[in-house]
Amino acid sequence: MGLYDEPKSVFVAGFIGSPKMNFFNAHAEGGQLVVAGKSAQIAPHISGDVIVGIRPEHMEECDEASALISARLELVEKLGEYALVHMVSTDGTQIIAKFEKPPVQSSGDIIHFRAANNTLHLFDKTTEERL
Repeated sequence: MGLYDEPKSVFVAGFIGSPKMNFFNAHAEGGQLVVAGKSAQIAPHISGDVIVGIRPEHMEECDEASALISARLELVEKLGEYALVHMVSTDGTQIIAKFEKPPVQSSGDIIHFRAANNTLHLFDKTTEERL
């Protein structure tokens, strides 16, 4: 599970796992990570432009105030034991979340997310290597 839990690069992170990891452009400074105007605390030594990775099964629905990502619900695939929730963020990024149960929201509604504890992956924007 080493490559899955701690991928060395964006390529490896996107290749291992199905559905693949979600990626977002972000900026880190002073212990804050900012993604599309929303922020979260991170290690203070990370700074500059970064790529954030969140696996579909590590996305947790939350209220808007706690959210790192907000997206418009497009499609829900009910696959028996779980549901794949397809969304589009405000900047047009395609997102897939994996839930045990389908969301109560309808197509077109906005859903707010954060990463489950210690599951946020950060990569250098230029080299795409793990930080």
